[in-house]
Amino acid sequence: MKRILVLFLTLIMLTAMASCGKQEFAFEEEKLRNLSQDCMNRFIQKDFAGVENMVKRSSRSKLSAANLQQAWEQTGEKLGDFVRFVSADVESNGKNATVLLVSEFEQNGMTATFSFDTNYEIKALYMNYKSIVGNLNTETQTYTQQEIKVGDSGEPLTGALTLPKGIQNPPVVLFVHGSGATDLNESVGAADNRPFEDLAHGLAEQGIASIRYDKRNYAYPETFRQLGKQVTIQDEVLNDVNAAVAYAQTLTSVDTSRIYVLGHSLGGMLAPKIAQDNPAVAGLVIMAGSPRRLEDIVFDQNKMLLDQTQQSQSQKDRTLREIEAEVQKIKELKKGASADMIFNMPAAYWLSLNEIDTESIAKSLSIPILIQQGSADFQVYADKDYPLWQQVLAGKDNVQFRLYDGLNHLFMPNNGKQDTTEYDIKGHVEQKVIDDIAAFIRQH
Repeated sequence: MKRILVLFLTLIMLTAMASCGKQEFAFEEEKLRNLSQDCMNRFIQKDFAGVENMVKRSSRSKLSAANLQQAWEQTGEKLGDFVRFVSADVESNGKNATVLLVSEFEQNGMTATFSFDTNYEIKALYMNYKSIVGNLNTETQTYTQQEIKVGDSGEPLTGALTLPKGIQNPPVVLFVHGSGATDLNESVGAADNRPFEDLAHGLAEQGIASIRYDKRNYAYPETFRQLGKQVTIQDEVLNDVNAAVAYAQTLTSVDTSRIYVLGHSLGGMLAPKIAQDNPAVAGLVIMAGSPRRLEDIVFDQNKMLLDQTQQSQSQKDRTLREIEAEVQKIKELKKGASADMIFNMPAAYWLSLNEIDTESIAKSLSIPILIQQGSADFQVYADKDYPLWQQVLAGKDNVQFRLYDGLNHLFMPNNGKQDTTEYDIKGHVEQKVIDDIAAFIRQH
């Protein structure tokens, strides 16, 4: 089965299976940190054979020098010069040890996750971009920003409340992320593009406050993994959004009668459900969302990417049939279905998502809605998803539509690419998009 692209898939993964020993072992944490840093230094120096020599022999078929070089060229080489090691957290259970090494580069950060056996040999390695957010407590001539905590007091989510200066009781916008484990800025790509930060600061300059926060699967990946095959869309998104709306209602620095939800991508798909569940929400901004089901969008994404490959037509046809079969599994799911993984997510997740009838909910809403779409979006489509919104919501006077020529899924100018490498080039949310959101909110 070919790798399936879900919205905002940016993870590079290199894995190898190895059996765990039965005997407890006391790992030396400083040795693990040093080995991890040594391995990263070898990547930086392009000593891929040296990295392979640090790998357990049984894992070298997958973590070969050639594979390691390919992974580094796809990720590390886009980051610019190395700056520093930020942190190296160690976890061990007496049989295996994991080191999460965060490194800062010129353009962005990276998390390298090393799995070691009791011989201090690497048996698995994962690399993923990680934005280095820095101090959230900042102030400019036009706004102040302070770090906040959202949600469960046991595992709260770090966030930011951005307040415009000189405005008493401004409206407040709550941002809801797209798919994947992302931080409060919805950071993506080697260039560390930060659409939510752009929106928060841009709206503050026009007198509008905002709340943004880390997604739970980003902030607490281990806790999230423990949910395993029982994870649902409530666990990934909705529970924390409800907590954020409740938090917004407690603020004395904003107008709690004007709480807006801005959902991007998956967040845009869920925005009508969020409004239905939270009567305090005064309006919605749906950015690159869709009333369609997620599995249908995933199918279209993969078909487009498949068409761009150099595979033979017979190979493409075979892969497409495999993708179609996965989509059909989702459509045939019933409550109590086995917890099989489909498109890398459990059946429980797909069931919870498809219990939400976005079309019907959106039709029933009377609050103001702004729907925005970029014409060059290769993940949610200007010729399919955007017209469907217009069809579903035809005749409703509470809805506005905006289509932006040449903007991609991040509402940044398209650079000609039609895959996630597009996000490796630095960009910012187009000013016109921010202006339209601000005007929409002021209008109501």
